Formats: sequence, structure tokens, C-alpha cells
Amino acid sequence: MEIRSEKKPLAGSLAHAAKVSAKRAGMVARETVKLEAMPDGRVVVSATDLELGYTHSTPAKSSKPGALLVDAKVFADIVRAAPTDEVHLERKGNVLVVRSGKSTWRLAIAEAALFPGVDAGKAERFLDCAKHDLRVAIRRVLYAVSDEEMRHAHCGVLFEPHQGRLVLVATDGHRMAKDELEEGSAPVRDGWLQAPVIVPSKGGEELLRLLDENSGAGALGMTGAALVYQHEGVRLSVRLIDGRYPAWRDVWREGAMVLEVPRVPFLATLRRMTILGDATKAMRLTIEGGVVTLSRTGLLTGAGMFFHCGLPGFWLDRSLQDPRMTDASFGITFTAARPRDLDKITELLKGSGAVEGTTGTDTFYEVPNV
Repeated sequence: MEIRSEKKPLAGSLAHAAKVSAKRAGMVARETVKLEAMPDGRVVVSATDLELGYTHSTPAKSSKPGALLVDAKVFADIVRAAPTDEVHLERKGNVLVVRSGKSTWRLAIAEAALFPGVDAGKAERFLDCAKHDLRVAIRRVLYAVSDEEMRHAHCGVLFEPHQGRLVLVATDGHRMAKDELEEGSAPVRDGWLQAPVIVPSKGGEELLRLLDENSGAGALGMTGAALVYQHEGVRLSVRLIDGRYPAWRDVWREGAMVLEVPRVPFLATLRRMTILGDATKAMRLTIEGGVVTLSRTGLLTGAGMFFHCGLPGFWLDRSLQDPRMTDASFGITFTAARPRDLDKITELLKGSGAVEGTTGTDTFYEVPNV
């Protein structure tokens, strides 16, 4: 087997293949990528971890037919580091010789017959990803997927057809994210998806990478037990999670109270709140009189400190302030048992224009526009 190919398309294919393949003991094909030179001059790169299957077909400058298996990550790193825009690949016995410019690498290979194959079947109906902007919906929910394998159904994103729309839901048991494709996508009427399916998180991440790389373009279809994405020579098959998704509608009730807050200042407040925390990583949110208050408890040199943040938030020290965050006011409450260096902190607060007050056994400081 011999291949002469441009570096950029080959490196892109191998980068995706390396992410799909997984290092697991007991099976060589899970750690390798299949490289195949076709009689018509195409080069086909394939990889699988038995749950995801990836193939990419690209034209080559010249090739002699043949196929082999080679370490996915090492091969991808070598092609990416190639000094010229052209890569020459040649099989010599049980070795793959990679040349580019004045650089040469030699890699051990395995026979292509060990590769299990990635064909998930043929899909008859597809959803136009670009038309419905599927990548935006996936990105909005993927972060909430659970990483606990004990809850197998929580380790994926639910794709559910509902009243002519496609609903995406993800949860880890503590938080839940939901998004819908815009009205008019009509996946049910088009027959693209007939019943809810669960797409594993790794498949969702790789699908999102491909959609981002192709500016949201591509087609998404179903083949029984797999979700299939294809676009211009790229094909990704994702084995669906076999299980029943939790009754998320019992938690996400339509018509419940909705709190709308400005995103940028609210996000800035959350970031500031993470400075102080406890083992539970919990945060209390209260709404009263049109004011949103975030509270979190932590330890600072032995003192119990309670932060009460109205939007958009606050900082203790001006020198710590992120220039991207907006100014506002904050309050700090110290317990009656003061630490040794509390005077220094009090001095800092008063120097910032803080106004001291008391509530029972506690002392608090209100600092405007820090």
C-alpha cells in the first residue's frame, strides 16, 4: 500500500478518528485507526470504540490499494506535525513508513482484518442540520449530561419528538437542560424520528465537533439502533443507549414560575460567588421584593463569611476585579468570633467606602460600587 496525500484533510480525519477510538484492554481495533487506499484513488480513514463509528473518505494525489491498522493517537500526532503540506505513506512489511519533507517515521501496524467495521446500516430519512441549527440545541443541553455510569440513561441526551418539534433534554439528577428546534422543523411529520432515543454524551460531543467544523451543515438520520450523521464523505454512527429516560416532564412543568435575569451580570455574580464555598458546593438563591439574592458560606482565616449578592454582583478587593465584570454593591457578614486579622479586613472595607452595621451578634458592611 502506498499513498500520497495532502496534509490538511488527512490530519483532520485522523484527529476525529483519534477521539473516537478508545484505549481499552483486550482489543487492538479500539486503539487503532484503519487506513485504506481504494482503487479509485480515495483514502478512507475509519475508527471505532464499538459504540461510535467514524469514516472519512478523501481524495489522494496517488495511491496503491491496500489497508492496515495503526495506532490512532500516534499516527494523528505525526501527520499533524509533518513539516510540509504533503505526506507520503508506504507499507513495508509490518511497518508503515511516513515521510514528509526531510522527516521520516516508522510505525508498527496490524492487519486490517482485525478491524470490526463501523457500518450501522442505511438511513432512509434525514434531518437537515443546517436548516434546523441542531448544533445550537445540542450545545445548550450537553453540559448537563451525567458522567455517573451507575445511571446509564442519564449519560446521554434525550431526543424526543413532540407535537411536530424535536425536544432535547439532558440531566444528571441535580440539574436539567432542555431545548427545542424552532417551530416548523417538523421531524415527526417528516418521519425522521418516530420515538424518543437517548444519544450517549461521547456521541453528542463528537457530533457537535463535526457540526462546528462544517458550519452546522450535514444530515442526521436513524438506522434502528444508531444515530447517523453524514456530510461530504464524513459518516459518524452513534450507538443509542438502551434504556428508559427519567420522566423529565414531571420535573419540568410548563407554566411554572420563570425568572428572567440579565445573563452577563448574573454570570458575573456566579463567578464571584465561586471564590467562597464549602464542601457541598451549594448556593442559595432567594427572590424577595423583586431582588435576587445569592448566598454561599465558606471560611476565610477562621471567620464565617456570608455573601449576599444582588445583581450583578460584587468583589471584596478592587485589585481582584475582573475588568469584564460590571460594578455593583455587596454585603459581608462576620460572625461575632472575630479572627486575628479581622481588623485588616475591616480596614480594607472601610477604605472602600463601606458602611458598618449590626444585626444581633453579627456585624455587616455595605460596600457601594466597589
